[in-house]
Amino acid sequence: MKKLSLVILFFYTLLVSFGAMPSPEKIAELRKAAKLGIMQDQYSLAHLYSNGLGVTKDDDKAAKWYRKAAEQGMPEAQHNLANRYRTGKGVDKDVEEAAKWFQKAAEQGAALSQADLGVAYEHGNGVEQDYTEAVKWYRKAAEQGVPEAQHNLGLMYAQGTGVTKDEVTAYMWFNVSVNNGYTYAKRNLDILGTMLTSEQITKAQVLSRKWMAQHAK
Repeated sequence: MKKLSLVILFFYTLLVSFGAMPSPEKIAELRKAAKLGIMQDQYSLAHLYSNGLGVTKDDDKAAKWYRKAAEQGMPEAQHNLANRYRTGKGVDKDVEEAAKWFQKAAEQGAALSQADLGVAYEHGNGVEQDYTEAVKWYRKAAEQGVPEAQHNLGLMYAQGTGVTKDEVTAYMWFNVSVNNGYTYAKRNLDILGTMLTSEQITKAQVLSRKWMAQHAK
């Protein structure tokens, strides 16, 4: 029997768009505002340092300004700071700090952080392993339309990990994930399809269409 595959997900920087390359005058304005404590400008300045836009790329300075915005409660900055702790870019690698900042952003509704927090709880990365919590955060991200979280939630249902095993619901989430553009989920959708009856597949497809109709943008 073929086994379903697990994909470990982490989500990366949420970007700020400046349109064209920022001018020296714009950068000077950002620095001034960031030093005055303007949260959005702290985040924007961190983005410039993170990507080398109009300034020399500097991970230490990027982390510094992400932290300042994160400490003011900005979920995008909290998410990016968490990723820096996860990877050790501009800070010492610290999976517990990463989980802490993912949690802060996730609790404010940041979908990518909710998905990453699900990964942390599923694998015990910086938090005590807790499959029920993993399902909780995957579900929150999945309901917000994150296709990778939809796939991982499907896996939890397929394996009965942190939730009662339900292969119809698993198939539904795999199908939703595929329809939202996550092609990796197609493999597990096909494998699970060989294990279900035609009636079960039909039921799952109906559930998928209903979910997608309710969440159409």
